[in-house]
Amino acid sequence: ADPAVVIVAIDDPSLAEIGRWPWRRSVHAALIERLEQAGARVIAFDVILHEPNPDEPAADHALADAIAASGRVILPVVQASRGGRIVGEAPPAPLFQAGAAALGHIHVEFDPDGIARSVYLWEGFGRAQHPQLGLAALQMADPQRAAAYPPPPVTEEHEQWARADWLRIPFTGPPGTYPSVSYADVLRGDVDDAVFRDRVVFVGATALGLADSVPTPTSGFHRPMPGVEVNASVFAALDRGDAIRIISPGWSAVLAGALVFALMVVMLRTTPRAALVAAFVG
Repeated sequence: ADPAVVIVAIDDPSLAEIGRWPWRRSVHAALIERLEQAGARVIAFDVILHEPNPDEPAADHALADAIAASGRVILPVVQASRGGRIVGEAPPAPLFQAGAAALGHIHVEFDPDGIARSVYLWEGFGRAQHPQLGLAALQMADPQRAAAYPPPPVTEEHEQWARADWLRIPFTGPPGTYPSVSYADVLRGDVDDAVFRDRVVFVGATALGLADSVPTPTSGFHRPMPGVEVNASVFAALDRGDAIRIISPGWSAVLAGALVFALMVVMLRTTPRAALVAAFVG
């Protein structure tokens, strides 16, 4: 796992201690202030804040002030839909967006077998203008390295969701590979500042029934990976300059033909037992 990454988990013990979800925005403000004091390099805050809470304006302003004072907080943007149709974007409420350092989308792609293996590095309504949350974190943590993943060329906007730069994620390991600390422990001050100093911190839900978990190649359907860890995996892959690349059709044909030819030679020149073993190996 990338040593620069740490996850602050909105886990079941945190829900038991702080209370049922959603929490007051002042709670999130306290967490951001704590991470800022500890010296976090980037705070990727994977919590949707697309509307203010009219019942607690003071808590909203406390969170907005904490985001603006930090200058290191990245907030998520998601699709806005109506009747199963994408009709636009759902960014953070203007109160929170005004102080955010950047926005990043948090969508993943599912293959036909229902496994999440990839993301698009750029998405948006009309044009692909928002980086994936992991890429947005890299743009803040290491702009020079992030320059290897530039935004797509500006084209004519259309009234539909646009995507660009497909990335098949090289997952580091199963869920839990990246170190995480409990949200409640951070608030209490039980986590040493060194855990966050100069780190890229991803904050998101891992609690059962709350997390936007998805099955991945390293987890399968039995233990889905929380979306916050998927975002951390994307950041780590981009930071390493790593990706899973599909062989072109031409090279696939050459490789398949070579394997068949080699198997035919083995069958012609060896015993039936050896030929059977070679067939299974091939």
